[in-house]
Amino acid sequence: MKKIFIILLLVFSSGFAQTTEVVVDLSSPYATIKTHLYFLQPNSYHPDKAAKTIY
Repeated sequence: MKKIFIILLLVFSSGFAQTTEVVVDLSSPYATIKTHLYFLQPNSYHPDKAAKTIY
């Protein structure tokens, strides 16, 4: 029973770890530039989200 609990705990925790989504953060000038550059990187390229930091 204890092994099943540990396995289920690991499965659920790994599932939650991969559902993180980066949101547009305009709380400070640093966060704005970091967000803008993040969304222009090849592995996270979303020009519409990058443009939200300008408008």
